[in-house]
Amino acid sequence: MSWMASLAKSGSTHVAESALRTLMDLFAERGLHPLVAFNRYFDTNSDHRVDREEFVKGLRKMGHEGASEALFDDLDRDKSGYITLNEIDYMSADLWACFKAWCCTTFSSPEEMEAKLGCLFKQDFDGTVKGIRGIKKLLEGSHKPAGKGRKAVALKMSFNWAQFQEHSVRNGWYGGSEKTLFNAMDGGRGLVTADDLDWFPNEMVRQQKRSTASQRVAKAPGPGKAIQEMRLKVQSHRDIQAFTALLRRKYGNLFRAWRKLLDPEGTMVVTRRKFFTACRELAWSGDINTLWHALDADESGSASLEELASMEARVLGLFKRWMNDKYGNAKTSMRSLNTIKGAKTSKSASLNRDQWIEACSLAGFTGDAGRVFDLMDWECDGKVTMTELQCLDNWPSPAEWLLAMPNERAACNFKDCMHKKYKHFVKAWCVGIDPIGAGKASWDDFKRAALKIHFKEDLPGCWAAMDSDGSGAITLREIDPVAASELARFRCFAHDEFGSVLLAFEALDKDGSGSLTLREFMRGLNGHGFKGDILRLYSSMDFDESGRLSDFEVAFLDEWTLVDLLDEEVLAVDESDGEENYIKRLGAAAAEVSERVAAIMSTKRGRKDLQYPRLPTTPTLAF
Repeated sequence: MSWMASLAKSGSTHVAESALRTLMDLFAERGLHPLVAFNRYFDTNSDHRVDREEFVKGLRKMGHEGASEALFDDLDRDKSGYITLNEIDYMSADLWACFKAWCCTTFSSPEEMEAKLGCLFKQDFDGTVKGIRGIKKLLEGSHKPAGKGRKAVALKMSFNWAQFQEHSVRNGWYGGSEKTLFNAMDGGRGLVTADDLDWFPNEMVRQQKRSTASQRVAKAPGPGKAIQEMRLKVQSHRDIQAFTALLRRKYGNLFRAWRKLLDPEGTMVVTRRKFFTACRELAWSGDINTLWHALDADESGSASLEELASMEARVLGLFKRWMNDKYGNAKTSMRSLNTIKGAKTSKSASLNRDQWIEACSLAGFTGDAGRVFDLMDWECDGKVTMTELQCLDNWPSPAEWLLAMPNERAACNFKDCMHKKYKHFVKAWCVGIDPIGAGKASWDDFKRAALKIHFKEDLPGCWAAMDSDGSGAITLREIDPVAASELARFRCFAHDEFGSVLLAFEALDKDGSGSLTLREFMRGLNGHGFKGDILRLYSSMDFDESGRLSDFEVAFLDEWTLVDLLDEEVLAVDESDGEENYIKRLGAAAAEVSERVAAIMSTKRGRKDLQYPRLPTTPTLAF
């Protein structure tokens, strides 16, 4: 590429980023998430593409008085004549694509989706489900029978925000951001009907095409079994995500759900029988057997707190270790904390939040005493009692990885050893750490990977350094964030352009050989306008270094989401924030884009990135 062409390309990219900043500022001013704005004002026909006329009309509806056509031209970087949600906010695009795919695999029609998400649950004050209005009757159009002096009232099917929030996770939705998704469907009315789901038929066709391509790979004599195992593992992760999301929504935190629903006796273990009973009480509509096997990964017949809620388990585990080292048991600990000032702080031998924090501080506890109190107060009565604390005595020694202190040096050495053996990190991840292809690796997966390369340096500390959020799992991003970003870029491109990664593979495989050489791969992606580092991408996925890329080697990208790849934190906007704070936070996110764009030309590295642009720098917004 000549220097003049490079300069022109850099200038075009800078203009596009500036236009994107302008659009994000407009969304922030209107208090709209990019996905909500795109669906509500621009993509009104649900074809995933917005041409110039639709764009201008959408901005006019939003009250924008600026040069709409010029803004469209600047955003249309590839001059295709249309823009997609992926070009505006790639994380929102992936969220919406994953949600629609989930809908088409969970429900058979818009009417069934409307009925199942709008069904009514009858609950007691403690949250126990007593009954569910029959879906069959709703689908059959049942009505309230007429009585003396009153007319029959037909049931009008729809679902509101509260119903969607409750029933989406009950039916297995795993991706979060329910408020954003609901607003993207309701058109601003607060209700969603089957008529609002006009994207469903087209998405069902796309899903059938993806399914056909996936089944073809899964039936292959060699890798077919591995593909099926990968999908089962990915689905088990999603089941746990949906289940824990439901528990958090109903009980506030997972330890409260653990004590009130799963382990009311305080034994700190849950057997299969108790778990199945709890799921039925919760009216969990997913496959309980699959969910149980996902939790009881070691097939021990019981599940522990750290297997369900590793973050909560770490907080309580650190407190338990301090308590045992200092006092020996919960009973002595509670008595000592209650008399830390000499006289009894509380005659009832219970401490409120302020008393608890002060007593723990005076006793020398350096952890988050407030967080410990919030978890231990599972009865929500504003105090911690000796009875509540004694469950920690029943907890066997927490897993070795749970209480380890992060060892950054060990983590760096582990990555060096992995790179030395596998030559690049994507192969190290897919072959060494996550051979099943689930997208997430557990502590047991990590230990097996370390054993393969004979790495023995402080494994728990190494794990704690990589699992910085305490989620109990690591992703490719913890190993190589650059490679993860490149794969995420390719996934976005493939889903936006072809519908899936496997469909993209079929389109690029012009000769039908079932494999792609580097030349075919580069020619195909360049012809469709892919902007990433194609050589690096190809070498990352060519695990066996044969020089030919197979569909099996790219299939995992269809199963993972961008959250699995990038493990990015999202900007969460609470319902209680209020409109003013909500708009401020959206504006702050848009300002982040502005700052990045302003600095993009200030360094040599920045100019290089413009010639070979990485993932869009649009901030992730979710609420």
